[in-house]
Amino acid sequence: MVAHELTPQARGALTDGTFDAVINQDAGHEARSAVRILKALIDDRALVEAQERIRIEIFMRDNLP
Repeated sequence: MVAHELTPQARGALTDGTFDAVINQDAGHEARSAVRILKALIDDRALVEAQERIRIEIFMRDNLP
């Protein structure tokens, strides 16, 4: 089973073997990126592409932070 977002419950499910993996993204970064993109579109400005890349992390029981 693969889940999304590394919550305390998902961490427990990884630890006990209920989940095999968890895909995680920084929700705060996603929200800030959305605002920056909308503002750039409104202001007719170019985006800084590197700033808008949302990192994806895949956690398993062996690599939990």
